[in-house]
Amino acid sequence: MLSGLDTSPASTASKKSGEFVATCIHDFEGDQTYTEKRGHNFALNATFDQIKAEDYDALVIPGGRAVEYIRLNPRVLEIVRHFAIAKKPIAAICHAAQLLGA
Repeated sequence: MLSGLDTSPASTASKKSGEFVATCIHDFEGDQTYTEKRGHNFALNATFDQIKAEDYDALVIPGGRAVEYIRLNPRVLEIVRHFAIAKKPIAAICHAAQLLGA
Protein backbone atom coordinates (compact mmCIF):
# COMPACT_ATOMS: atom_id res chain seq x y z
CA MET A 1 0.00 0.00 0.00
CA LEU A 2 1.20 3.49 -0.74
CA SER A 3 1.91 5.37 2.44
CA GLY A 4 0.36 8.78 2.92
CA LEU A 5 -2.05 8.48 -0.01
CA ASP A 6 -5.81 8.30 0.13
CA THR A 7 -6.77 5.27 -1.94
CA SER A 8 -10.08 3.62 -2.75
CA PRO A 9 -9.78 0.09 -4.05
CA ALA A 10 -12.91 -0.64 -6.10
CA SER A 11 -14.17 -3.78 -7.77
CA THR A 12 -16.93 -5.18 -9.95
CA ALA A 13 -20.63 -4.89 -9.20
CA SER A 14 -20.64 -8.40 -7.74
CA LYS A 15 -18.42 -7.23 -4.87
CA LYS A 16 -19.61 -4.78 -2.26
CA SER A 17 -17.81 -2.25 -0.12
CA GLY A 18 -16.24 -4.01 2.87
CA GLU A 19 -15.70 -7.29 1.04
CA PHE A 20 -12.27 -8.52 -0.02
CA VAL A 21 -10.76 -9.16 -3.42
CA ALA A 22 -7.84 -11.56 -3.76
CA THR A 23 -4.81 -10.71 -5.84
CA CYS A 24 -2.30 -13.06 -7.39
CA ILE A 25 1.43 -13.01 -7.83
CA HIS A 26 3.57 -14.50 -10.57
CA ASP A 27 6.24 -16.90 -9.43
CA PHE A 28 8.85 -17.73 -12.04
CA GLU A 29 9.71 -21.40 -12.16
CA GLY A 30 12.13 -22.88 -14.63
CA ASP A 31 13.55 -21.09 -17.63
CA GLN A 32 10.65 -19.02 -18.96
CA THR A 33 7.64 -20.33 -17.11
CA TYR A 34 5.65 -18.76 -14.33
CA THR A 35 2.73 -19.84 -12.21
CA GLU A 36 0.06 -17.74 -10.57
CA LYS A 37 -0.15 -18.00 -6.82
CA ARG A 38 -2.55 -16.39 -4.40
CA GLY A 39 -1.39 -12.96 -3.34
CA HIS A 40 -2.91 -10.52 -0.87
CA ASN A 41 -6.50 -9.76 0.10
CA PHE A 42 -7.50 -6.13 -0.36
CA ALA A 43 -10.52 -4.69 1.40
CA LEU A 44 -12.82 -2.85 -0.98
CA ASN A 45 -13.77 0.66 0.05
CA ALA A 46 -16.29 1.22 -2.74
CA THR A 47 -17.93 -0.15 -5.84
CA PHE A 48 -17.24 1.46 -9.20
CA ASP A 49 -20.66 3.12 -9.04
CA GLN A 50 -19.71 4.80 -5.75
CA ILE A 51 -16.46 6.30 -7.08
CA LYS A 52 -16.53 10.04 -7.83
CA ALA A 53 -13.59 10.47 -10.19
CA GLU A 54 -13.50 14.22 -9.61
CA ASP A 55 -12.53 13.56 -5.98
CA TYR A 56 -9.24 11.92 -7.01
CA ASP A 57 -5.97 13.35 -8.31
CA ALA A 58 -4.68 10.24 -10.07
CA LEU A 59 -5.70 6.76 -11.20
CA VAL A 60 -3.72 3.55 -10.72
CA ILE A 61 -4.94 0.57 -12.71
CA PRO A 62 -3.30 -2.66 -11.57
CA GLY A 63 -2.44 -5.33 -14.08
CA GLY A 64 -3.69 -8.87 -14.19
CA ARG A 65 -6.49 -10.64 -15.96
CA ALA A 66 -9.32 -8.79 -14.22
CA VAL A 67 -8.80 -5.97 -16.72
CA GLU A 68 -10.20 -8.27 -19.41
CA TYR A 69 -13.52 -8.13 -17.57
CA ILE A 70 -13.68 -4.62 -16.15
CA ARG A 71 -12.93 -3.08 -19.54
CA LEU A 72 -16.46 -4.13 -20.49
CA ASN A 73 -17.98 -2.14 -17.62
CA PRO A 74 -19.34 1.22 -18.89
CA ARG A 75 -18.84 2.86 -15.48
CA VAL A 76 -15.16 1.86 -15.42
CA LEU A 77 -14.67 3.36 -18.88
CA GLU A 78 -16.38 6.56 -17.71
CA ILE A 79 -13.97 6.80 -14.75
CA VAL A 80 -10.91 6.27 -16.95
CA ARG A 81 -12.15 8.83 -19.50
CA HIS A 82 -12.56 11.40 -16.73
CA PHE A 83 -8.88 11.10 -15.83
CA ALA A 84 -7.79 11.24 -19.46
CA ILE A 85 -9.94 14.27 -20.33
CA ALA A 86 -8.93 16.08 -17.14
CA LYS A 87 -5.26 15.28 -17.92
CA LYS A 88 -4.83 13.70 -14.49
CA PRO A 89 -2.05 11.11 -14.08
CA ILE A 90 -2.93 7.53 -15.00
CA ALA A 91 -0.64 4.64 -14.08
CA ALA A 92 -1.35 1.45 -16.01
CA ILE A 93 0.51 -1.69 -14.94
CA CYS A 94 0.97 -4.60 -17.35
CA HIS A 95 -2.46 -5.78 -18.64
CA ALA A 96 -4.03 -2.47 -17.59
CA ALA A 97 -3.11 -1.01 -20.97
CA GLN A 98 -6.09 -2.97 -22.34
CA LEU A 99 -8.36 -0.68 -20.36
CA LEU A 100 -6.73 2.45 -21.77
CA GLY A 101 -7.44 1.19 -25.27
CA ALA A 102 -11.04 0.17 -24.59
